[in-house]
Amino acid sequence: MPPKALNLDGRTLEGGGQLLRLAVSLSALTYLPISIFSIRANRASRRASQPAGGLKAAHLAAVEWLAQASQAETTGMKKTSSELDFRPLQRGSFARETKKKGVKGTEIWEDVCDSVDRFTVVRRETEIQLDSPGSVCLILQAILPYLLFHSPDAAGSAMDGTGDMAQETTTGSVPLRVTINGGTNVSKSPSIEYISQVLIPMLVKKVGVPPISTQIIKRGWSSGRADVGTVQFDLMPFPRRSRLSAFHFTDRGEVTKMHVSLLASDSAARSTLKRVVTERLLARHPDVEILFPIEEDTKNGARL
Repeated sequence: MPPKALNLDGRTLEGGGQLLRLAVSLSALTYLPISIFSIRANRASRRASQPAGGLKAAHLAAVEWLAQASQAETTGMKKTSSELDFRPLQRGSFARETKKKGVKGTEIWEDVCDSVDRFTVVRRETEIQLDSPGSVCLILQAILPYLLFHSPDAAGSAMDGTGDMAQETTTGSVPLRVTINGGTNVSKSPSIEYISQVLIPMLVKKVGVPPISTQIIKRGWSSGRADVGTVQFDLMPFPRRSRLSAFHFTDRGEVTKMHVSLLASDSAARSTLKRVVTERLLARHPDVEILFPIEEDTKNGARL
């Protein structure tokens, strides 16, 4: 008998998208069905003509990816929907998630095989496409637990030249490459700099998550002229049945160095910002070394 769905009130705490992202991600991982109502009910609409709350494009993209990954049955999976039922397929096979090249379908992964041994999978790739600059970082936040802990076997999923399953020649996890098209620098969302310089290093050093590399192919902006960008994430998932060790954040240590990412439209603006930021940081932390590893021209005055 399938388990009863867990009912969740989307108005809980801040009543935003965080509950949705975490709930669907954990549901896909644990195979526990969920039903969410009043999704993002505490979020006001930016336009009077649009309904408040509900699923927006970026939320929908993450939910759709997780639904395909976990073979979930869903209802309410559409823009502006305030209710969502998400029921993952019980103990789904990863092989069913891997697509044959050139064959359209709902599968999300594509095998990349060794150039010499075509039966050996060296990487799996997936891509999430947004047509607007919705936050790449929040999409990653929603799918990252599944990427890390739903570790597929490399065995038995490579396709041979006829489109049939290749002989099982490898075992264990394979590297994953996730490409997300959307916004890298989006208003009221964590920037790609925060993800790559703060969140991921903390997850790796303090929590024990495997290294995750981030490559900005193209920046995507919600300010100025809306522009869709592309970010590529590479990671190695945990082996199956892995568990995280206990961790704590009670001692943050002494601040000795600060890295500042400086994005502005022209050299004069960047120079002014650099001076002001340095003065204000040194006023509070006089013994800290301040570095500016990233200085970029955003080519638009509204993009800071």
